Amino acid sequence: MNQNEEKTLPLEQRDIDLLKEQYGKDFLDVIWRAISQTMLIAIVIFAVILLIEIIIFIANFNEKTGEERVEMMTDMLVLNLFVTVFGFIVFFLMQIPRQIASYFSMQSVIAKNAKRRITGRASLGDFMGDDGTYSAYWEVKTDAGTYNFSTLNCKDGDVAQVDFVKVGKETVVLASEPIPLPDAAAYIKRGNSAFQAKNFKAAVADFTQAINLDPRNAIAYHNRGSARYCLGEYNEAIADFTKALELNPKDAEAYSHRAGAKFQSKDYNGAIADYIKATELDPSLNSAYYFICRSYSLLGQKEKALQYLQKALETGYDDFESLASNVDLNNIRALPLFEKLVDEFKAKRAKS
Repeated sequence: MNQNEEKTLPLEQRDIDLLKEQYGKDFLDVIWRAISQTMLIAIVIFAVILLIEIIIFIANFNEKTGEERVEMMTDMLVLNLFVTVFGFIVFFLMQIPRQIASYFSMQSVIAKNAKRRITGRASLGDFMGDDGTYSAYWEVKTDAGTYNFSTLNCKDGDVAQVDFVKVGKETVVLASEPIPLPDAAAYIKRGNSAFQAKNFKAAVADFTQAINLDPRNAIAYHNRGSARYCLGEYNEAIADFTKALELNPKDAEAYSHRAGAKFQSKDYNGAIADYIKATELDPSLNSAYYFICRSYSLLGQKEKALQYLQKALETGYDDFESLASNVDLNNIRALPLFEKLVDEFKAKRAKS
């Protein structure tokens, strides 16, 4: 695992429950666990010996009389019980000290209330599930030793984390899971929320993260351009809109927004070219026609300004207050055709 990060955290209740499940809830539980485990071993011993005795009994069946057969069965049963009881005692005496030691080690871990968490990028394993996820594995070197961990359901690029404690000499994994990295869409969504809240710097940061994760995401470039436009960073906005258009040349809004940044930078000819391209892709963009009108007015090209004023009004532009007060239109506002167009479409809007 590369770029390991290790930190110490307090135990959660689920961690404590897992430890108690593994090592015993209390001292009586420890004793019962030792007895249960030893009984399983004793049953196996009894069954194995019994099988051997049955085979021996069958092999000697024809050579024995009825009384000898009963005596033989009794001796075998007594021997089996003796070996089983002896084995039970031996294994119990072997189990109980280890179980008790582990139990008190666990209590010490709970008292310290600390677990270690390793986080980092894991190496993907060879196993791939039906859902397209992989097993993942990594080796972690710490001052407490070197450990190998693994987890399932990792995707390429995921970061994995593991929580563990040392109980005696044993490393106990409390949790092992992949941590999906946020994808570009997640950063775009959060960036959009920041943009709506007018936190444009935060929006730029999120859209930049999206671009880092997906350098060919046209939406991320477009949205970052919009945020930079709102920050007054017009050159940077133009660069972002240009990249968005390289990735998606059919984006009418990207042309319109780049035109707006060029307009604010007083590149009126560049703005006109982009606005025209935007209207070719989406003729309903009446605001684009209006900005072309303003650009031509500022360039002193009055006839063209009036031509695009008419297109703006014909396609639904109806901000007559802006038409009456915007200083960009000062070069054409006194012209008879300007007044005629405004009065004509104002009357049409009133009727509708």
